Amino acid sequence: MGKSNSNLYLHGYETSDQPIEKASEPDDPQHWIGVFENAALDLETNLRIHDPFCLLARTASLCNVEGGVNAQGPQTIPLPALEVLQAMLIRKAGENAKLPVSWGNFKRLWKASDKLLDAFIRKQPRTGNDALSDLAHRSRVQTVHYRFNFDRDAVLVVVRKITARLDQKTQSKHDLENRLFSLLALMDLTVQRLQEFYRNVLEIYEAKERTAIVAGANYLCGKSPLAKRIWQRLNQSEVDDKTLQFLACQLSEVSHEWIYTFAPSDLSELDRDTLSKLSAKLGDEADGEFEHIFMNNPVWTKPFIEKEDGSYFIAASHIPLAFPFRIIETLLPDDSKTRDALSDARAEALEELITETVQTAMPSAKVYRSVIWTDPKDGKGYEHDVVAVLGNQVLIFEAKSGKIKEPARRGGIPSLKSTLKDLFVEPAEQSQRLQEYLNQYGINAKLRQKGSKEAVEIDLRKPKAVYRFGVTIEGLSTLTAGRRYFEDLDLIEITSPWAPSLSIGELMMIAKHLDSEVSFGHYLSRRYTIESLLDFVGDEQDLLSMYLTNGFCVLGDDPRKNTLVLVNADDMVRKPKTPVEDRRNCDVVGVELAPRWKAIAREVYGGHPIIDRHKFDILFTVLNMPPPMLMQLQRRIGRWKSGGGGSSKSGEHAKYIVADRQFAVILNYMDKRQLRTTQDITGWCRTMAMSVADDFEGTTDCVVVTLFKHSSTRTYDGISFFRLKPSSAGKLGATF
Repeated sequence: MGKSNSNLYLHGYETSDQPIEKASEPDDPQHWIGVFENAALDLETNLRIHDPFCLLARTASLCNVEGGVNAQGPQTIPLPALEVLQAMLIRKAGENAKLPVSWGNFKRLWKASDKLLDAFIRKQPRTGNDALSDLAHRSRVQTVHYRFNFDRDAVLVVVRKITARLDQKTQSKHDLENRLFSLLALMDLTVQRLQEFYRNVLEIYEAKERTAIVAGANYLCGKSPLAKRIWQRLNQSEVDDKTLQFLACQLSEVSHEWIYTFAPSDLSELDRDTLSKLSAKLGDEADGEFEHIFMNNPVWTKPFIEKEDGSYFIAASHIPLAFPFRIIETLLPDDSKTRDALSDARAEALEELITETVQTAMPSAKVYRSVIWTDPKDGKGYEHDVVAVLGNQVLIFEAKSGKIKEPARRGGIPSLKSTLKDLFVEPAEQSQRLQEYLNQYGINAKLRQKGSKEAVEIDLRKPKAVYRFGVTIEGLSTLTAGRRYFEDLDLIEITSPWAPSLSIGELMMIAKHLDSEVSFGHYLSRRYTIESLLDFVGDEQDLLSMYLTNGFCVLGDDPRKNTLVLVNADDMVRKPKTPVEDRRNCDVVGVELAPRWKAIAREVYGGHPIIDRHKFDILFTVLNMPPPMLMQLQRRIGRWKSGGGGSSKSGEHAKYIVADRQFAVILNYMDKRQLRTTQDITGWCRTMAMSVADDFEGTTDCVVVTLFKHSSTRTYDGISFFRLKPSSAGKLGATF
């Protein structure tokens, strides 16, 4: 993590005030043009004089061993560099060399590949130091470097939804789901082969007998014609066991090609047709502009290479998960009817996916699709894609299924501004209209479902907490995770309404890792306002990792003072996770609760008729408290229970402010005398809540925990929730 405020404290993170750029390297584009040209020449030379498939296969194995899409920390060669290498190969026409690659050449190649990517970005001319120039630069960086890989189960669900709609609209069967499933099965096969390969290499490395070394070398020769040709040149009788073992280990470095190669005879008819459509041949891109492969790499749409013997080779095996929508389009007929049908199918599938994801993640919520209402002022009707009601929490999701235009990904300013406006600003404006309608008309507001005309059940007698989100098919990572760039571009004002934007893949990722409806709902409630606490540069994976680490507990004086740049901060979401099927539970994820507060949360979630309507209000308020504050309250409860004072200790509390909302937890101690004299405990709790909220200008959500001196309960004897808002006169005008 770099560029942070020294007053900022994020539990579980190391912070530094040092810039993350390499200060020793010049910013002169002319310098980087030279670096770029030298690196490109080095790579082209290596691909020309060495066996290119041997080179690519070994590089692919390195990426996979280092973690591939789930890599944690820096890599020897990043996946985008592997994609560029494969694209450079299909630019190469003519016969391939058969010269094997030495270990030293491999290392030089990987260094040059990484340098090529860096130099491509840094050689781009900066037209100025304004926000537009900076955004264009960052857009290019995202396109070149950033990969959001769908969870494999999630991508199959998404494709299944789109395919069902598309087939219905075109009256044709495209087999997209089966094709993608087969692709993923082939990717799994490469993993299995890689594991088998390294098991055999390990046996060579650990061999104590010459026969075991020879057996291992014979295994490699059986898999790789290149390895066989090299090994046949060796006179084994002239080398000792140790040297033979060393040579056999070296032989493994040039024996990876088979792992990523599929013979036609091993494929089904559907697989052969799929791979044929997703394959390029050597020389296909020979006439294309070299620099185009960085911003619009042909490997993103055709990740396979069809070799002269009819087999198919793939080094960048992550492509189906990183670019699933490009793969879909490549597999479909290229005609206007299909393109229009696909656009409509994406829109309908996205709304359905949002609905199902939210309903699965929060089974206690009422989730409505296509919600309509009429503005009493002018009779104009409005529609909203998905509205979820979880107790007194209302979550509005606006779906935007449009494609991110290629010029926008390349940093084209007009296209970028248009894309940001259409896909990321409009959802905020649309959902804001609904929030204003609910605020203004309250119990007189009428919402209905478009198809059935049935009423949407929201109890508007009590104030609601409203959270608004835009959800897209595709995302732009850090460029759209927060509002800072939109303000810089004057697309929105500082005071403009804002709805955080998530891609459908990110929403499904959140639902996967937060497999409790309490944690999922709480994450969205905090995600909605995180920018009031942090000015950050990061993507949704970074933010979810932060939540999994510390529950968004941000402490410090004016933490928005500086920009927080999240670097290599998404390890938590790269870990394997199998979510539970039934999310109707209170297993808190990310937020660290002290034992008593964890028990309180479970008891509240378990339900009671008196507090059920405020169940999630209470839970979210408790979860919003910084863990050290709750731990301190737990200690004070213990001291009071042990005889440390009477009812005079009442009123001890913790507060935490998020944007224009304050959250408070108050302890109401009651001994025998106070129990005898207090007629209205609820009224007393309300008074305590008002005293804590009195000096705050916004809304205060307050939980009052009542404890009896000699009670044996390990949770609470009573619990109350109040939502307090100041009147225009500055006094607390209402309590709820």
